[in-house]
Amino acid sequence: MQEEASEKRSGRLLSGVAIGAYGLVGFGAIVLAPTTSILFWVCYLLGFASLVLLGLISTPRLEQFTAAFFAAVCLLLPLVDPVGGLSTVPFVIAAATVALVFSQRVGLIYVGMQILVGMVLSGPDTSSVVNILLITLLSLFAVFVSGIAMREAEARHQLAAAQEKLAETTRATERLRISRDLHDRVGHQLSALALNLEAASHLSGGTPAHDIVEQSRLLAKQALTEIRGVVTQLRDDAPDTFLARLRTFADRIPSPEVRIDAGALSVPEQVTGDLVLATQEAITNAVRHANASHIIVRIRDVGDVISVRVSDDGVGVCQLAVGNGLRGMVERISARSGTVHFDTKPPGFTVNLTVPKGAS
Repeated sequence: MQEEASEKRSGRLLSGVAIGAYGLVGFGAIVLAPTTSILFWVCYLLGFASLVLLGLISTPRLEQFTAAFFAAVCLLLPLVDPVGGLSTVPFVIAAATVALVFSQRVGLIYVGMQILVGMVLSGPDTSSVVNILLITLLSLFAVFVSGIAMREAEARHQLAAAQEKLAETTRATERLRISRDLHDRVGHQLSALALNLEAASHLSGGTPAHDIVEQSRLLAKQALTEIRGVVTQLRDDAPDTFLARLRTFADRIPSPEVRIDAGALSVPEQVTGDLVLATQEAITNAVRHANASHIIVRIRDVGDVISVRVSDDGVGVCQLAVGNGLRGMVERISARSGTVHFDTKPPGFTVNLTVPKGAS
């Protein structure tokens, strides 16, 4: 949660700097060229509005559309009414925005478009050529810095997801170890004690110690029952435990938001561990690659089958490349006689998991 808040503060600060820099362009136009055409101001205000909107929205599709619109407006500014080199300053802001919202590669393509616009404007004027060269270098610097920021944010998300997956695996392993120790050590000792007390109860029949031995036998039997209940609870992967593990994992992911939609469930013990890990892998994959704002996990108990659907509102994929994570998920579910299906049709990306309840 602290990382998410820090990331939001950084985003607001970056957005504020961009809006401030863009605002200075308008102020400079008023001071240096008060006779600037109305067409320039129309484009300028459209760009200003789209930049402000970009700092407020979080939906990927709308964010990409707004960023593309802002980048197009910035390309138009020096064409509709060149104000010396001032109208090319938004090129740097737009290059950084495009690289952050889309990718570093798209940012570099946009810098190439800036160069073309600069060549159209500069002509034989040496000072204009020097100005365009300077703006181009600054735009390239902005693109590379934005690329570093994107990779650093992605690394943080991957680390958070990996840490939670490791913590969940460790917790499950520790619960299993404790349950086995209670069953194999304490449980066996109590069973032996109960049997000995039962034999002592028969031998002490009619003696003053009989009632005390009988009471001790009942206490030992009750303790054994309670130990078995604790062992069952530790090993139990019933619906509440399954959902609790999944929700704990989802709550610790800073971004994007993970929503869990679950109906009435009855998840058998033998499939829960693999199903939880496979679902976590699907969520982690979306966190790493989807560039989404929301991930929805839909879990249903359909007869003899547990169905899990993990979908996002991200960019989707044109051609699916199955890496080690997805391959391991397929192998894990296949080992439980289940199926994995990937839906790559936009918008977003969807993973469908099905596991039979009776899988061994």
